[in-house]
Formats: sequence, structure tokens, C-alpha cells
Amino acid sequence: MKFSLFLSIFASPWGNAPLSASNPRTHHLPVSHATTISNGVNLRILPLGDSITYGVGSSDGNGYRLALQNMLSGNNVQYVGSQHSGSMTDNSNEGHNGAVINQIAQFANLSLKQLPNVILLMAGTNDMNIPIDPTTAPDRLGSLIDELVIAVPDAVVLVAQLIPSTTKSTETNIENFNAAIEGTVATRANAKKKVLLFDMFKAVTTSDLADALHPNNEGYIKMATAWYNAIQQASLNGWISPPQAVSTISSRNICPGPVQWISKGLVAEGVGGGDKLELFFADINGDGLSDYLVVDANGETKAWFNGGLDTGGSSIIWNSVGEIATGVGTARSTIHFADLTGDGLDDYLTVDPTTGAVAMWQNGGGFDSAGVYKWTSIGTIASGGGIGDGVFFADMDGDGKDDYVWLDANGAASLWLNGGMGNDGKWIWTSKGNIATGVGAVREDIRLADINGDGKADYLWVDNTTGATQMWRNDGVGSDGSWTWTPEGEIATGVGTVGSVVRFADLGGTGRADYLTIDPNSLGVRQWLNGCGTGSGVVTVTSVSLSVTVSVSTAAGTGDGMNIDPTATVTGNNMSDNPTATETENNMRTGAASQALDTETSTTSAASTASGTAKSGAEGLRGFRVKNMMLLVLVVAIAILLTAINLQKKKNKKGIRLNLCDKENKNKIDYYSPVQVVKARLFQEQKEAEKEAEEKRKYDNRIKRAANALKKAKEMEEKKARAAARQLVVDLKKANPVAKKSSAAYTKSVGTTPKKNVSTVPKARKVPVKARLPPKSPAKRLAKASIEEVVESGVAGASVSGHTIRLPQRFRSSN
Repeated sequence: MKFSLFLSIFASPWGNAPLSASNPRTHHLPVSHATTISNGVNLRILPLGDSITYGVGSSDGNGYRLALQNMLSGNNVQYVGSQHSGSMTDNSNEGHNGAVINQIAQFANLSLKQLPNVILLMAGTNDMNIPIDPTTAPDRLGSLIDELVIAVPDAVVLVAQLIPSTTKSTETNIENFNAAIEGTVATRANAKKKVLLFDMFKAVTTSDLADALHPNNEGYIKMATAWYNAIQQASLNGWISPPQAVSTISSRNICPGPVQWISKGLVAEGVGGGDKLELFFADINGDGLSDYLVVDANGETKAWFNGGLDTGGSSIIWNSVGEIATGVGTARSTIHFADLTGDGLDDYLTVDPTTGAVAMWQNGGGFDSAGVYKWTSIGTIASGGGIGDGVFFADMDGDGKDDYVWLDANGAASLWLNGGMGNDGKWIWTSKGNIATGVGAVREDIRLADINGDGKADYLWVDNTTGATQMWRNDGVGSDGSWTWTPEGEIATGVGTVGSVVRFADLGGTGRADYLTIDPNSLGVRQWLNGCGTGSGVVTVTSVSLSVTVSVSTAAGTGDGMNIDPTATVTGNNMSDNPTATETENNMRTGAASQALDTETSTTSAASTASGTAKSGAEGLRGFRVKNMMLLVLVVAIAILLTAINLQKKKNKKGIRLNLCDKENKNKIDYYSPVQVVKARLFQEQKEAEKEAEEKRKYDNRIKRAANALKKAKEMEEKKARAAARQLVVDLKKANPVAKKSSAAYTKSVGTTPKKNVSTVPKARKVPVKARLPPKSPAKRLAKASIEEVVESGVAGASVSGHTIRLPQRFRSSN
């Protein structure tokens, strides 16, 4: 991005400090200015923050917004936001009472799709007042700024330092916060991001407050003046460009970096009844956050709306709204929730289990006066394209409307794009045929979810034993009319749970699906937030370079439901009953799957098509008779078929692993014959056999080492036991069977010191000592006792009988 003028946040026209409303040039600005901003460019402004942005404390509820709009009268100003407050006509904003920084980051996603070109950000007052970890609040603000820059890179982000407070502790926190965010914003500005910090703290004094936190009318006018100066400075920098046209695709919060997951732990304890209820995630109220729905066996649905993060910024608030649907008499397995109209509200759908036909009840967006949630029956909108178990709804082209996808048992995908309701009242579906042949995984292991936030659902394969997930990024239809998938490799290593409990849904409102696991009994939910490279200690996998393209039809079939025009040319369309339809296969091959599993950047070509093989065979048979040529082609076809059968047998949950390279020089083969396929397969089988033999050899060596270690341990124990026995003999030899009285004891009893060299007791006669020790294997009887125990027990329990010292019974020989 080129800037005609780059301004460090500390280099304002009024000195080396953030823009200050206390500067004399700021105080005497009139309420309305004749000077236009950036030659009268349209300003689409997003006021983003808490209750101050909402206008609390002002008599008319407009806060600073009306005064600022008057000051910008030379430009066409449009405010955007999901909130509406104040008496002014254009009262849109994204100010939320009591919101802390983390909550404001979530609420921002509700308005970023409007693509503002100016964002007025003031966040952190509640973090300082509650307080919530004030020391790390600047980092949280930095993360919020990064999200804004990623979502709308052409927008100017104006960051206001916080206004003062009359509460002493809050005031101290605010002053520290204001000082810290100078560096936070400077880092982004030095990276040539259009981020500008200015001093709102000096613009408003405590005399301008209506209470401890919120400005009064005069204070809000001063804030408006400060905002105007900041916008004017951004204009002088050449940063303000015309707002972009709003479209569903371009307004997405796209993540350009690798996928990273941030553990949020248990975010919903569950409602129990996992044996009778099924959990769904769907955005029922259209706020961009997936809600928690439980559906019973008859389709009755209860909802807990996702209220975003609590004030601590760590837990999700779930608001129970009770029953939102009574069911329509169909089994729970037939129910789906998907946004078919593109209004942001997921509709209630039932799918016929036999034909895949779809009936729709459109979401009315709320409860009526009687407290009943509003659904409008639309009737059958699709006649079906396959067995109901294989029907999925996902936005594949990024237009905001979920499309009809049918997956066969092996994960191959056929697509009908959702064209909405036509003028004749019939739903329009455009067949795109078979857009993916699968990756060697069964249908139950496939998920369709938008991981990178580009608005298009990606193809995900969840390992059923570990929950590890691999991704093929949906790049949509290319300029040549072909559907393109790009392998991203393993984006999640799994968390040790089976794949059947893994779901993907956007609980954080980022526009990117999070990784969720569901407790099958309690229906509790654990969340790993899709952090787009902002997490720590999580899996990061760089995408591989292989691109896979799929040919699709350019013909558009319309009509009643899924009854496509029979004259249309369908490409790879497994749903078509038209026997004359032309079909071609796509190239989403298992070779790509094996590369994604290995997470390597090397590219391995997928198997060549039969037509390519036949062509090379025909070139080699030039000059032969047609009959012989056909015979040879038949032989080649049989060889290919046998090869395919053998390869199919080797499929496992990680797909087919084909190392298609020459055995001698290891060169990659992009296009190869059946002989080369067989050669590669045999070479791989040989390598696998060698690997198994090597593993067996290593295992045998480990067994031998363990046996030797055990043998040495036993020998050491026996040596210790023998040493203990020898020590016992030595100690017993030293022991005098007749106790001697010491000189001190004798003196105490007699009263005099004995003469030197005169014994007071008869001298014991030396006798041979015979310890009746075990004659054969001392280890068998002494191994269970320590050396100290043997010696102490032996000496304490020794007795004199004749000339033989007898040991305690447990140390005697059994012979």
C-alpha cells in the first residue's frame, strides 16, 4: 500500500505528541465547517466503543456523533453500526454499554461488513474502571486494531486515548493505559498501517463529565472537535479514500495467514440429555454469532442465543429464549438450519431422507406479540438430488446464501448454487455438477466450513480417531470456469477425541469457523477460537503449494426445485437423471490428500486419466492394424482397472499414499503410464516391507536389551544378598557372647577405678563361630530384606548354645 504522506503517530503538526484537542487550534472551531475533507470524499464512519460511543450522559443521546456530523457538513457522512441511539436521523453506531475491549472486538464484526473508510475507536474505559487486568489492556487493544486493519485495510483507524475519570483508582489506570497505548499504536503506524493516535484525555476535563465516566453535552462537543481534528489530519496524510461498494464477499474478515487455534476451554456446560437431544449451531437472530440449539426427536427446537463474551472477556454469555420451533412432524435426522435467503438468519429446513427434497420455513427474525417465534412456510424449494443423508448446506460461492451440496458415500461433492426465489415464485438452482471427487474419506468424516473467512465453505476431512483436520481451501470458480481447491494440509492435530464429536461454527463472530468438541452426554462445548495466526502454543501448518482444479459446467439450469433443464450440459453431475448429459471428472485426487497428511511442500502428481493413457498408447501403436490397436487398448484399460482395484484396497483413513517417482533417480513423474504406476506401487510395497522388517528388528533389539537388563538386575540382587550374608558373619564374629562392662559402668557400680590391665570379668573363651547360612542360593532367602535388616536382625537375635551361634529362623537354611 502506497501512501502519499506517511505520518508517525507522534509527528503531529503541533509538536511531538499525539494530536491534542487542548491545542489552541482546536478550541475555537465552529460547530460547522465549510472546509471539506479529502476533496469532499464520502465518509462512511464506524463509531466503535462502549457507552461513551453510544452517547450515555448526553441529554439527546447523540453523544459526539451529531456535533461531528455538523462539523463534517462539507462531506456526505454516513454512520454505520448495529446499534441505534439518539434523536439524530442517522443514529447508527457500534457503542455497547459496559463493553470491555474483548467484547468490543466481537461487536466490531457486526459492522465491518459495511466497509467503513473511517473508524472512530475508543475502547478500554470499562477495563480500567472494573478493572479487568489493566496492565495487559494495551495488548488487547492492539489485537483489536489488528483485526480492524485486516478486515478493512483501506480504512483509517483513529484511536482515542481515554478521557479522565473522577474516580481516583480509575483515573490512575487510565493515565497508565494512555501512556502505554502510545507504543501500541506506534508499532502499527511504523508498519505503514493507517492508524493514528490522538489525545482525547486533554480534550475533556473532569468538569465536562456528567458522572464519573461519561461526558455531559459540553464534553461531547469537545470530543467531536477532537475527532474532527483527527479526521482532518488523516486527510492531510492522504489516507482517506472513497468507501468501497459493499458486497457480501468483499466485506468478509479474511485471514491471510496460517490457521492457529486458541483454546477457550469449556464455553457451554451443556443442557444434558445427549441420548435424546441433538445439538445444532446456527445464527438464528442474525448477529453474526452461532447460537446453541437443541432439537428433540420430533424436531422441537430450543435456543440459547450467543450473547458474546462476558465483561471478563473469557466466557460466552448464553441467553435462553426457550422454544423457537415446535417441529413439523419429521424426524430429527431430517432437520437442517441454513441461510437460504442471504439475510443473515438461518432458516428451518427439512430434507426428505429418500429423495433429498427440501422444504423450507423462512426465519422471521424474532418473536411475535404472543411470544411465538416467527417462521414463514415457503414449501418445497428443491426436488432433491440424492439420498438425504448426503445433503449439506453451505455457502460455496461466497454470495451469502447457502448452497445445496450432496456428498456421496466416499465424500465426492456435487453442487447446486442457490439463486434465491425467482419472479415466478420458484427457487432457482444452478447445477455445477461434481466439484470434488473426494480425498479417500467417508462422508461422515467430511465437514464444510469457512476457515479463512473469505465467505466460501472449505472442504475439511476430520480423522475419526484423533480429530485431526485437513483442509482444502475453496478458491471458487476460476477465470477458466474450473473450480479450484488448494490443499492447506493439516490445520489441526486434534485434541484426542473421536472425529464424530468435532464441529465447526463461528462462536466468536469473526466470520471464521472455530474448532469445537461436543460432549455426547452433557452436550457441553469446548472451543478453540480460530485466531488467524494470533494464538500461541497452537498448531501452525504452512499451506502446501499444490493447487487442484476441477472442471465444472458453465451451463445454468433453472426450474422448479432441483428439476434442472434436461437440455443443459452437466459436468460430472451425479444428481442428473439425464442419460444424455455430458460428464467429465474432476481432479481432486488422493495424491493431494497424502501430501496434505505429510504437510510437505513437495508436489506429487495425481494419477493420469484414462484418456491420457489411451492417447500415449495410440501414439506407440501407430502403423498397427485397428483390431490389434483396440486389443492393446483393452489390455491397458484392464491393467489400469486392476491397478485401481489394488490401490483401492490400500485405502485407509489417511487416503492413498502414492510416491510416484523413479526408483533410481527419485525424479517426480507428472504424467506416467500404467507400467510406471505398477512400478511405483511395487516400489512402495517394497519400501513398506523393508520398513516393517526394520521395525521388527528394532523391536527384537529392545526385547533383548530388556532381557539383559533384567538379568543384570537379578545378578546385582544376588551379589547384594551374598555381601549381606558375609557382612553378617563378620559382625557375628566380632560380637562377644559375654557382655563386658565398660570402665565407666564399673566405676559407677563399684566406686573405684579398676587397675590397669586387670579384667573385672572372666575373659571369654574363643570359640569357633558357625553361621548356619543357606548353603546354596542366599538370594532366594535374603533378597527380600535389605542389608541393614539382615545384619540387625541377625545380631539382635543371635544366641549361644554350646559353641554354635544360631540365626533367627527366617535366615536359616531349609536343608
